[in-house]
Amino acid sequence: MKKSSLFFRQKGMTIVELMVAVLIGLLSMYAVYRVYEGTERTKRNIVAVGDVQVSGLYSIFLLEQDIHNAGSGIMANPLNAPANGQALANCGTGGAMGGVASPAALTLRPLPVVIDAAPANPNFDDVYVFSGTASSYITPLNVSAVNVAGAIMTATVTTPYDFFKNGDVLVDVGANGAAPPVACQAYLATPVVPSAANCVPPPPATPTTCSATVNLQGAATPAVDTRLVNLGAPARHRFYVNPANNTLLMENWVLNTAGTWSLNRIDPIVTGVVSFRAQYGIAPQNGNGINGIPVNQPINQWVVATSPWDMATVLTAPWATIQQIKAVRLSIIIRADEPEVDPNVAATLPTAFTQFAGCPGAAGTTCPAAITTALPAGLRYRMYETVVPLKNTLWNP
Repeated sequence: MKKSSLFFRQKGMTIVELMVAVLIGLLSMYAVYRVYEGTERTKRNIVAVGDVQVSGLYSIFLLEQDIHNAGSGIMANPLNAPANGQALANCGTGGAMGGVASPAALTLRPLPVVIDAAPANPNFDDVYVFSGTASSYITPLNVSAVNVAGAIMTATVTTPYDFFKNGDVLVDVGANGAAPPVACQAYLATPVVPSAANCVPPPPATPTTCSATVNLQGAATPAVDTRLVNLGAPARHRFYVNPANNTLLMENWVLNTAGTWSLNRIDPIVTGVVSFRAQYGIAPQNGNGINGIPVNQPINQWVVATSPWDMATVLTAPWATIQQIKAVRLSIIIRADEPEVDPNVAATLPTAFTQFAGCPGAAGTTCPAAITTALPAGLRYRMYETVVPLKNTLWNP
Protein backbone atom coordinates (compact mmCIF):
# COMPACT_ATOMS: atom_id res chain seq x y z
CA MET A 1 0.00 0.00 0.00
CA LYS A 2 1.25 3.40 -0.92
CA LYS A 3 1.95 5.94 1.74
CA SER A 4 -0.45 8.38 0.10
CA SER A 5 -3.24 5.93 0.73
CA LEU A 6 -2.57 5.99 4.46
CA PHE A 7 -2.44 9.74 4.83
CA PHE A 8 -4.40 12.46 3.13
CA ARG A 9 -2.94 15.84 2.49
CA GLN A 10 -4.30 18.66 4.75
CA LYS A 11 -4.66 22.22 3.46
CA GLY A 12 -4.98 25.47 5.61
CA MET A 13 -4.36 29.25 5.73
CA THR A 14 -0.90 30.48 5.26
CA ILE A 15 0.62 32.95 7.67
CA VAL A 16 0.17 35.70 5.10
CA GLU A 17 -3.52 34.96 4.70
CA LEU A 18 -3.94 34.93 8.49
CA MET A 19 -2.23 38.28 8.85
CA VAL A 20 -4.43 39.77 6.13
CA ALA A 21 -7.54 38.47 7.85
CA VAL A 22 -6.46 39.88 11.19
CA LEU A 23 -5.72 43.23 9.57
CA ILE A 24 -9.15 43.33 7.93
CA GLY A 25 -10.77 42.50 11.26
CA LEU A 26 -8.86 45.23 13.04
CA LEU A 27 -9.78 47.77 10.39
CA SER A 28 -13.42 46.75 10.68
CA MET A 29 -13.34 47.09 14.46
CA TYR A 30 -11.69 50.49 14.17
CA ALA A 31 -14.35 51.65 11.72
CA VAL A 32 -17.11 50.44 14.03
CA TYR A 33 -15.43 52.17 16.99
CA ARG A 34 -15.14 55.44 15.10
CA VAL A 35 -18.81 55.29 14.15
CA TYR A 36 -19.73 54.48 17.75
CA GLU A 37 -17.48 57.23 19.06
CA GLY A 38 -19.11 59.84 16.83
CA THR A 39 -22.59 58.63 17.68
CA GLU A 40 -21.80 58.57 21.40
CA ARG A 41 -20.30 62.07 21.26
CA THR A 42 -23.39 63.37 19.49
CA LYS A 43 -25.63 61.64 22.00
CA ARG A 44 -23.70 63.00 24.98
CA ASN A 45 -23.80 66.52 23.56
CA ILE A 46 -27.54 66.29 22.92
CA VAL A 47 -28.18 64.90 26.40
CA ALA A 48 -25.91 67.51 28.03
CA VAL A 49 -27.59 70.39 26.20
CA GLY A 50 -31.00 68.92 27.01
CA ASP A 51 -30.07 68.67 30.70
CA VAL A 52 -28.91 72.29 30.70
CA GLN A 53 -32.17 73.43 29.09
CA VAL A 54 -34.28 71.46 31.55
CA SER A 55 -32.24 72.78 34.50
CA GLY A 56 -32.48 76.36 33.29
CA LEU A 57 -36.21 76.21 32.60
CA TYR A 58 -36.88 74.47 35.91
CA SER A 59 -34.87 77.00 37.94
CA ILE A 60 -36.56 79.96 36.23
CA PHE A 61 -40.00 78.36 36.72
CA LEU A 62 -39.35 77.77 40.43
CA LEU A 63 -38.05 81.29 40.97
CA GLU A 64 -40.98 82.81 39.09
CA GLN A 65 -43.51 80.80 41.09
CA ASP A 66 -41.97 81.85 44.39
CA ILE A 67 -41.51 85.51 43.49
CA HIS A 68 -45.06 85.73 42.11
CA ASN A 69 -46.23 85.08 45.68
CA ALA A 70 -43.81 87.60 47.18
CA GLY A 71 -45.56 90.22 49.26
CA SER A 72 -48.78 88.28 49.30
CA GLY A 73 -50.63 89.39 52.43
CA ILE A 74 -47.76 91.35 53.92
CA MET A 75 -48.16 94.08 51.30
CA ALA A 76 -51.97 94.13 51.49
CA ASN A 77 -53.11 97.73 51.21
CA PRO A 78 -56.92 97.90 51.20
CA LEU A 79 -58.72 101.22 51.36
CA ASN A 80 -59.40 100.88 55.07
CA ALA A 81 -56.21 102.00 56.82
CA PRO A 82 -53.93 101.02 58.39
CA ALA A 83 -52.61 98.56 55.88
CA ASN A 84 -50.39 95.59 56.67
CA GLY A 85 -47.44 97.04 54.82
CA GLN A 86 -47.57 100.34 56.71
CA ALA A 87 -48.05 98.53 60.01
CA LEU A 88 -45.04 96.26 59.45
CA ALA A 89 -42.85 98.96 57.91
CA ASN A 90 -40.74 99.59 61.01
CA CYS A 91 -40.19 95.97 62.08
CA GLY A 92 -36.43 95.51 62.36
CA THR A 93 -33.93 92.86 61.50
CA GLY A 94 -32.78 89.99 63.61
CA GLY A 95 -29.16 88.89 63.92
CA ALA A 96 -28.63 85.43 65.39
CA MET A 97 -32.07 83.83 65.27
CA GLY A 98 -33.24 80.43 66.35
CA GLY A 99 -29.71 79.42 67.25
CA VAL A 100 -28.60 80.00 63.64
CA ALA A 101 -26.68 83.05 62.47
CA SER A 102 -29.30 84.37 60.07
CA PRO A 103 -28.80 86.82 57.20
CA ALA A 104 -29.82 90.42 57.79
CA ALA A 105 -32.59 90.16 55.19
CA LEU A 106 -34.61 87.95 57.54
CA THR A 107 -36.84 90.70 58.83
CA LEU A 108 -40.53 91.25 59.38
CA ARG A 109 -40.43 94.44 57.31
CA PRO A 110 -42.83 94.20 54.33
CA LEU A 111 -40.08 93.59 51.78
CA PRO A 112 -41.44 91.13 49.22
CA VAL A 113 -38.02 90.66 47.61
CA VAL A 114 -34.57 91.66 48.84
CA ILE A 115 -31.50 91.38 46.60
CA ASP A 116 -28.03 91.08 48.09
CA ALA A 117 -25.36 91.86 45.50
CA ALA A 118 -22.45 91.51 47.89
CA PRO A 119 -21.64 87.77 48.14
CA ALA A 120 -18.00 86.71 47.86
CA ASN A 121 -18.41 85.71 44.19
CA PRO A 122 -19.37 88.68 41.99
CA ASN A 123 -21.22 86.40 39.55
CA PHE A 124 -23.80 85.48 42.16
CA ASP A 125 -26.52 87.53 43.87
CA ASP A 126 -28.63 86.35 46.79
CA VAL A 127 -32.41 86.75 46.48
CA TYR A 128 -34.75 86.69 49.49
CA VAL A 129 -38.49 86.19 48.99
CA PHE A 130 -41.00 86.96 51.76
CA SER A 131 -44.62 85.82 51.72
CA GLY A 132 -47.33 85.15 54.26
CA THR A 133 -51.07 85.25 53.70
CA ALA A 134 -53.77 84.89 56.32
CA SER A 135 -56.65 82.54 55.59
CA SER A 136 -59.20 85.03 56.90
CA TYR A 137 -58.74 88.74 57.59
CA ILE A 138 -55.69 90.53 56.19
CA THR A 139 -55.78 93.93 57.92
CA PRO A 140 -54.45 94.65 61.44
CA LEU A 141 -56.70 93.59 64.32
CA ASN A 142 -57.03 95.76 67.42
CA VAL A 143 -56.50 94.04 70.79
CA SER A 144 -59.28 95.05 73.18
CA ALA A 145 -58.44 92.73 76.09
CA VAL A 146 -55.78 90.25 77.19
CA ASN A 147 -56.22 87.48 79.72
CA VAL A 148 -53.45 85.18 80.98
CA ALA A 149 -54.61 82.14 82.94
CA GLY A 150 -51.86 79.72 83.76
CA ALA A 151 -50.04 78.81 80.55
CA ILE A 152 -52.90 80.01 78.33
CA MET A 153 -52.87 83.55 76.94
CA THR A 154 -56.12 84.72 75.36
CA ALA A 155 -56.51 87.95 73.41
CA THR A 156 -59.79 89.56 72.42
CA VAL A 157 -59.59 91.30 69.05
CA THR A 158 -61.97 93.50 67.11
CA THR A 159 -62.68 91.93 63.74
CA PRO A 160 -65.56 91.36 61.33
CA TYR A 161 -64.51 87.70 61.20
CA ASP A 162 -64.47 85.49 64.27
CA PHE A 163 -62.14 82.74 63.09
CA PHE A 164 -58.43 82.13 62.74
CA LYS A 165 -56.60 79.20 61.29
CA ASN A 166 -54.75 77.11 63.83
CA GLY A 167 -51.06 77.93 63.46
CA ASP A 168 -51.47 81.45 62.07
CA VAL A 169 -48.67 83.82 63.09
CA LEU A 170 -49.87 87.16 64.49
CA VAL A 171 -47.34 90.00 64.66
CA ASP A 172 -47.64 92.77 67.26
CA VAL A 173 -47.04 96.04 65.39
CA GLY A 174 -47.70 98.44 68.26
CA ALA A 175 -50.50 100.81 69.20
CA ASN A 176 -52.80 102.26 66.57
CA GLY A 177 -51.40 105.55 65.31
CA ALA A 178 -48.00 105.01 66.92
CA ALA A 179 -44.78 104.04 65.14
CA PRO A 180 -44.40 100.25 64.99
CA PRO A 181 -41.72 98.84 67.29
CA VAL A 182 -38.38 97.83 65.82
CA ALA A 183 -38.58 94.45 67.51
CA CYS A 184 -41.97 93.17 66.33
CA GLN A 185 -43.15 90.31 68.53
CA ALA A 186 -44.74 87.27 66.88
CA TYR A 187 -47.43 85.04 68.38
CA LEU A 188 -48.74 81.66 67.31
CA ALA A 189 -52.51 81.20 67.19
CA THR A 190 -53.50 77.97 68.93
CA PRO A 191 -57.03 76.43 68.97
CA VAL A 192 -59.44 79.33 68.99
CA VAL A 193 -62.22 80.03 71.47
CA PRO A 194 -65.27 80.56 69.20
CA SER A 195 -67.19 83.80 69.45
CA ALA A 196 -70.82 83.71 70.46
CA ALA A 197 -71.70 86.59 68.15
CA ASN A 198 -72.47 86.11 64.50
CA CYS A 199 -69.73 88.27 63.05
CA VAL A 200 -70.14 87.32 59.40
CA PRO A 201 -73.59 88.25 58.11
CA PRO A 202 -74.48 86.94 54.66
CA PRO A 203 -73.78 89.20 51.64
CA PRO A 204 -74.56 91.88 50.68
CA ALA A 205 -74.68 93.01 54.30
CA THR A 206 -71.59 94.73 55.71
CA PRO A 207 -69.66 92.53 58.17
CA THR A 208 -70.51 93.48 61.73
CA THR A 209 -67.66 94.66 63.92
CA CYS A 210 -67.51 92.29 66.85
CA SER A 211 -65.11 90.74 69.30
CA ALA A 212 -63.45 87.38 68.85
CA THR A 213 -61.03 85.58 71.14
CA VAL A 214 -57.93 83.71 70.13
CA ASN A 215 -55.42 81.77 72.20
CA LEU A 216 -51.85 82.97 71.66
CA GLN A 217 -48.48 81.41 72.31
CA GLY A 218 -45.43 83.66 72.46
CA ALA A 219 -42.49 85.01 74.41
CA ALA A 220 -44.34 88.17 75.53
CA THR A 221 -47.87 89.47 76.07
CA PRO A 222 -49.59 91.93 73.71
CA ALA A 223 -50.86 95.11 75.35
CA VAL A 224 -54.39 96.43 75.08
CA ASP A 225 -54.91 98.74 72.08
CA THR A 226 -52.00 97.24 70.16
CA ARG A 227 -52.57 95.81 66.69
CA LEU A 228 -51.93 92.28 65.44
CA VAL A 229 -51.19 91.54 61.78
CA ASN A 230 -52.16 88.02 60.73
CA LEU A 231 -49.48 86.65 58.36
CA GLY A 232 -50.82 83.12 58.22
CA ALA A 233 -47.77 80.87 57.86
CA PRO A 234 -45.04 83.35 56.84
CA ALA A 235 -41.91 82.07 55.13
CA ARG A 236 -38.73 83.69 53.89
CA HIS A 237 -36.86 81.89 51.12
CA ARG A 238 -33.25 82.59 50.31
CA PHE A 239 -31.99 81.65 46.83
CA TYR A 240 -28.22 81.60 46.45
CA VAL A 241 -25.43 79.73 44.67
CA ASN A 242 -22.84 77.71 46.54
CA PRO A 243 -19.63 78.61 44.68
CA ALA A 244 -17.91 75.42 45.85
CA ASN A 245 -20.12 73.23 43.64
CA ASN A 246 -22.07 75.79 41.56
CA THR A 247 -25.39 74.60 42.97
CA LEU A 248 -28.40 76.90 43.27
CA LEU A 249 -29.91 76.36 46.73
CA MET A 250 -33.09 77.45 48.47
CA GLU A 251 -33.09 78.00 52.22
CA ASN A 252 -36.52 77.87 53.84
CA TRP A 253 -36.80 80.03 56.98
CA VAL A 254 -39.92 79.95 59.16
CA LEU A 255 -41.05 82.35 61.86
CA ASN A 256 -41.35 81.00 65.38
CA THR A 257 -43.23 82.25 68.44
CA ALA A 258 -40.18 84.07 69.79
CA GLY A 259 -40.49 86.44 66.84
CA THR A 260 -37.31 85.08 65.28
CA TRP A 261 -36.55 83.07 62.16
CA SER A 262 -35.39 79.45 62.20
CA LEU A 263 -33.74 77.61 59.31
CA ASN A 264 -36.16 74.84 58.40
CA ARG A 265 -34.34 73.16 55.50
CA ILE A 266 -32.03 73.67 52.50
CA ASP A 267 -33.15 72.35 49.12
CA PRO A 268 -30.85 72.01 46.09
CA ILE A 269 -32.42 73.38 42.92
CA VAL A 270 -29.97 72.89 40.01
CA THR A 271 -26.25 72.39 39.51
CA GLY A 272 -23.85 73.91 37.01
CA VAL A 273 -24.85 77.53 37.70
CA VAL A 274 -22.07 79.92 36.66
CA SER A 275 -23.98 83.19 37.00
CA PHE A 276 -27.10 84.21 38.95
CA ARG A 277 -27.99 87.91 38.99
CA ALA A 278 -31.04 90.03 39.80
CA GLN A 279 -32.32 93.60 39.40
CA TYR A 280 -35.17 95.66 40.88
CA GLY A 281 -37.89 97.23 38.75
CA ILE A 282 -38.66 100.67 40.21
CA ALA A 283 -41.83 102.69 39.65
CA PRO A 284 -42.37 106.33 40.67
CA GLN A 285 -45.40 107.41 42.70
CA ASN A 286 -47.65 110.42 42.96
CA GLY A 287 -50.05 111.56 45.65
CA ASN A 288 -53.25 111.53 43.61
CA GLY A 289 -54.47 108.18 44.82
CA ILE A 290 -57.63 107.15 46.66
CA ASN A 291 -57.77 108.22 50.32
CA GLY A 292 -54.26 109.62 50.04
CA ILE A 293 -52.72 106.30 48.98
CA PRO A 294 -50.12 106.98 46.24
CA VAL A 295 -50.75 105.57 42.81
CA ASN A 296 -48.07 103.42 41.21
CA GLN A 297 -46.77 104.53 37.86
CA PRO A 298 -45.34 102.14 35.23
CA ILE A 299 -41.82 100.89 35.87
CA ASN A 300 -39.39 103.41 34.45
CA GLN A 301 -36.11 102.21 35.93
CA TRP A 302 -34.20 98.96 36.44
CA VAL A 303 -31.48 99.03 39.09
CA VAL A 304 -28.87 96.65 40.47
CA ALA A 305 -28.68 96.07 44.21
CA THR A 306 -25.97 98.64 44.82
CA SER A 307 -26.25 102.03 46.52
CA PRO A 308 -28.87 103.40 46.97
CA TRP A 309 -30.62 100.06 46.38
CA ASP A 310 -28.12 97.90 48.28
CA MET A 311 -29.52 95.53 50.88
CA ALA A 312 -28.43 97.57 53.91
CA THR A 313 -30.19 100.69 52.60
CA VAL A 314 -33.34 98.85 51.52
CA LEU A 315 -33.64 97.19 54.93
CA THR A 316 -33.91 100.61 56.57
CA ALA A 317 -35.73 102.46 53.78
CA PRO A 318 -39.05 104.24 54.50
CA TRP A 319 -42.36 102.74 53.47
CA ALA A 320 -42.64 104.98 50.39
CA THR A 321 -39.34 103.61 49.08
CA ILE A 322 -40.35 100.00 49.66
CA GLN A 323 -43.53 100.57 47.66
CA GLN A 324 -41.52 101.55 44.59
CA ILE A 325 -40.15 98.01 44.12
CA LYS A 326 -42.61 96.52 41.64
CA ALA A 327 -40.77 93.75 39.79
CA VAL A 328 -37.64 91.64 39.74
CA ARG A 329 -35.51 90.78 36.74
CA LEU A 330 -33.49 87.57 36.82
CA SER A 331 -30.65 86.18 34.73
CA ILE A 332 -29.10 82.74 35.13
CA ILE A 333 -26.39 80.95 33.13
CA ILE A 334 -26.03 77.17 33.43
CA ARG A 335 -23.26 75.01 31.96
CA ALA A 336 -23.38 71.46 30.69
CA ASP A 337 -21.70 68.76 32.76
CA GLU A 338 -19.92 67.23 29.76
CA PRO A 339 -17.10 69.15 28.06
CA GLU A 340 -16.89 69.12 24.27
CA VAL A 341 -14.24 66.52 23.36
CA ASP A 342 -13.91 67.58 19.73
CA PRO A 343 -11.36 70.42 19.77
CA ASN A 344 -12.68 71.81 16.48
CA VAL A 345 -16.21 72.08 17.87
CA ALA A 346 -14.97 73.30 21.25
CA ALA A 347 -13.20 76.20 19.56
CA THR A 348 -16.54 77.44 18.20
CA LEU A 349 -18.41 77.46 21.54
CA PRO A 350 -19.04 80.87 23.20
CA THR A 351 -16.76 81.94 26.03
CA ALA A 352 -18.89 84.92 27.19
CA PHE A 353 -22.56 85.88 27.52
CA THR A 354 -24.04 89.36 27.83
CA GLN A 355 -26.61 89.47 30.62
CA PHE A 356 -29.41 92.06 30.83
CA ALA A 357 -28.66 93.24 27.32
CA GLY A 358 -32.22 94.54 26.80
CA CYS A 359 -34.12 97.19 28.71
CA PRO A 360 -37.78 96.13 29.14
CA GLY A 361 -40.34 98.86 29.58
CA ALA A 362 -41.85 101.86 27.89
CA ALA A 363 -39.86 104.53 26.12
CA GLY A 364 -37.66 106.40 28.55
CA THR A 365 -37.05 103.42 30.84
CA THR A 366 -33.48 103.41 32.12
CA CYS A 367 -31.37 100.33 32.77
CA PRO A 368 -27.89 99.75 34.16
CA ALA A 369 -25.12 98.70 31.79
CA ALA A 370 -25.27 95.14 30.51
CA ILE A 371 -22.93 92.64 32.15
CA THR A 372 -20.47 90.57 30.11
CA THR A 373 -19.82 87.31 31.92
CA ALA A 374 -16.65 85.43 30.92
CA LEU A 375 -17.01 81.63 30.73
CA PRO A 376 -14.50 78.77 30.65
CA ALA A 377 -13.88 77.52 27.12
CA GLY A 378 -14.91 74.12 25.81
CA LEU A 379 -18.28 73.90 27.56
CA ARG A 380 -21.85 74.42 26.39
CA TYR A 381 -23.99 77.03 28.17
CA ARG A 382 -27.55 78.27 28.21
CA MET A 383 -28.74 81.65 29.54
CA TYR A 384 -32.27 82.34 30.74
CA GLU A 385 -33.72 85.72 31.70
CA THR A 386 -37.16 86.73 32.90
CA VAL A 387 -39.09 89.65 34.41
CA VAL A 388 -41.35 88.78 37.35
CA PRO A 389 -43.98 91.36 38.44
CA LEU A 390 -44.57 91.37 42.19
CA LYS A 391 -48.06 90.34 43.19
CA ASN A 392 -48.25 93.08 45.82
CA THR A 393 -48.96 95.62 43.06
CA LEU A 394 -52.51 94.20 42.87
CA TRP A 395 -53.24 95.47 46.40
CA ASN A 396 -50.87 98.40 46.42
CA PRO A 397 -52.47 100.80 43.89
